[in-house]
This record gives sequence, structure tokens and C-alpha cells, in this order.
Amino acid sequence: MPKTDTDLIFSAQKGDALAFEELIYRYDKNVLSLVFKYVRDADEAKDLYQEIFIRVYRGLKNFQYKSEFSTWLFRIATNVCFTHKS
Repeated sequence: MPKTDTDLIFSAQKGDALAFEELIYRYDKNVLSLVFKYVRDADEAKDLYQEIFIRVYRGLKNFQYKSEFSTWLFRIATNVCFTHKS
């Protein structure tokens, strides 16, 4: 049975790198698509994509399960894109 996002987050918060990789794999295409809509440049989108997942990795320990992981992730992605545009 596939693990839920919550299972993967819990494992990743405990240091399981494979769990974090699975979270990235689940959302990477959607994040890249979102970023590309903002910047309209493939190379720039890839750079921002990396920045987003670095922020997610660093912030995951503080994820409090008050929202869906996807909501939290896409908020980070949107904030990175807005900051980049400024």
C-alpha cells in the first residue's frame, strides 16, 4: 500500500531521505509547471524549482499538519516566484 503524504512527512522529519525524495517525486512536475507559468523560461524555472525544494527541505521540520502538504508546498512555490519577480 502506498504511503500517504503524512506518512512520508513524518518519516522525512525523522531524517528519512528516501521519504523526502518520494514527496519531491509526487509534486515535482506540478511545482515546475506552476513556476514556469510565472517565469516563462525553462532554465529560470528549474533554478526556482531547486530553490523551492531547498526551502521545503529546510522547513519540513516545522510543518505542523495544519494544512495539506500540497497547500504548504504550493504556497512556498508561489512566494518564491513572487519574491523572484520583485
